[in-house]
Amino acid sequence: MTDNLLSTINYSDNKTIQLIRNTIAPTATADEFGLFIEYCRSTGLNPFKKEIWFIKTPGYRKKDGNMTAPRVQIMTGINGYLTIANRHPEFDGMTCDILMDESKKILGATATVYRKDRKYPSVATALMDEYYKPNPYGNKGVWEQMPSIMIAKCAKSLALREAFPQELGGTYTDAEMPMTHAAPKVVEVQGSAGSQVSKDKLEDVTFTDDDLPW
Repeated sequence: MTDNLLSTINYSDNKTIQLIRNTIAPTATADEFGLFIEYCRSTGLNPFKKEIWFIKTPGYRKKDGNMTAPRVQIMTGINGYLTIANRHPEFDGMTCDILMDESKKILGATATVYRKDRKYPSVATALMDEYYKPNPYGNKGVWEQMPSIMIAKCAKSLALREAFPQELGGTYTDAEMPMTHAAPKVVEVQGSAGSQVSKDKLEDVTFTDDDLPW
């Protein structure tokens, strides 16, 4: 990939658009892809630099047993949000505080975004029990290893989206996405005359509409 693609994107170039289609959003319909391109263009985020992603999740099984339709989400990372905020002439900084109880257990985080043209800042709180789902298999993922960083990303995302609704409305960061957990590898061993079978098993995760951020 050339340095030119990584720095700027020419959305008038058909070859570049087709490359985005083939590598970034291969499962998108024509309308979904058009929407994604408009988000990229309007936000100035570069999909080749992984500043913005096209995510199409399969339908999930609800508690009543019915399957939902696939969902499309345009997602970015907290660095993408900060890139947009720092470009805005009215952005005047941000703070983030981790909330803990007396035993130092992390309860959440509160982020505050300041704008020069507003009297009051945008304040948002993200709570651990609303974003973090413990891994039932005991495996340590990024939330277990860096809980304060992850919940801070969620709080910052909420506050930045509130402060810059025109620029960030309709997008979510990767930290805000619902958590799923993979089961550990299961190895079945039969008798000496049998064979050994290894397989990866995924937990059958059931979501409700309230589990999803969009």
